Amino acid sequence: MAFQVGDIKLSGTVNGISFYKSVFGWLVRAKGGPKRKQFKTSPVFVRSRENSEEFTTCARAAAALRRLVIVQTAHKDKSLYHRLIKLMRLLADNDQVSLRGKRDPMKGMQTIEALALLKEFKISENLCLYDLLLIKGLIKKSHEKVKTCKTPAIPSAAIKRRRTKKLSPFYTFSKALPSHLYLSQKQIQGNTAFG
Repeated sequence: MAFQVGDIKLSGTVNGISFYKSVFGWLVRAKGGPKRKQFKTSPVFVRSRENSEEFTTCARAAAALRRLVIVQTAHKDKSLYHRLIKLMRLLADNDQVSLRGKRDPMKGMQTIEALALLKEFKISENLCLYDLLLIKGLIKKSHEKVKTCKTPAIPSAAIKRRRTKKLSPFYTFSKALPSHLYLSQKQIQGNTAFG
């Protein structure tokens, strides 16, 4: 992707080149790739179809986890979905049972390496995805020792910005969260964009 630079920003398509605004700024890209029918039927694109199916599964899982994080913690981060997609791809690669193209991140989540990835995935400074999934009962606590993972951690932009939002007094949790997940009034006032 190319970024638009200059005072004049364009939006739309000119001669097959698309100009648009995204969360990453003003971007430019050229249209290309195979036609839909060619992608669906051609034997050349078998591997691409497998990758597409796996990515679809990972995207749905990442969207569901993003909604869970927002509902449980009221934590919003523009990069959270992208970081979750990356994590789901790593978890899908851990699925040793399914065939290529049918690998599922939820099946890959059962391995010890996957639990290490979940523990390294930080939602906020003191909350990792592993803790949240344990609270909701979506994973079981492993009695085996979890080793550190060889893959690099997926950094959070929210941790760098240190922004959190205060929950409304009408917001209730379905289950009680541990005390380390709650923020004090002093932390909330210090972490807001205007405070």
